[in-house]
Amino acid sequence: MSNFPYGQKRSEREDVERFVTTLPDSRTKATPRLMIRRLLSKAQVLGAVGGLAGGIFSALFGAAFTVASWLTRNQGARQWLSTIGTALFFLTVPLLIFGGYCMDWVEKDKPQRHSKVVRYEDEDDDQ
Repeated sequence: MSNFPYGQKRSEREDVERFVTTLPDSRTKATPRLMIRRLLSKAQVLGAVGGLAGGIFSALFGAAFTVASWLTRNQGARQWLSTIGTALFFLTVPLLIFGGYCMDWVEKDKPQRHSKVVRYEDEDDDQ
């Protein structure tokens, strides 16, 4: 008796094709915990890169806008550039802290590797 509907027989090729075409579908049906874990690991890396890069670029652009405000003669533009530069300077520290926190979060989930360096006690301590 065949498993194919209406009593038709399937060839071995059809079985293999069916298996190959359904294999990726079975891989994508991950458990919700696994999907959440993958999303968290991506969020950790994106948070670290975004925080650290954002902190650096925020400081650079803040400095550029502040210098531009010093060199501008138009009072309205000077006020706007100064405000934007100050806001970017204030964003630097929180972004760097957030990036560092995310880097620690990423490293916390990785297994610890022990150093292969052998540590010896200093011989001068004995005297």
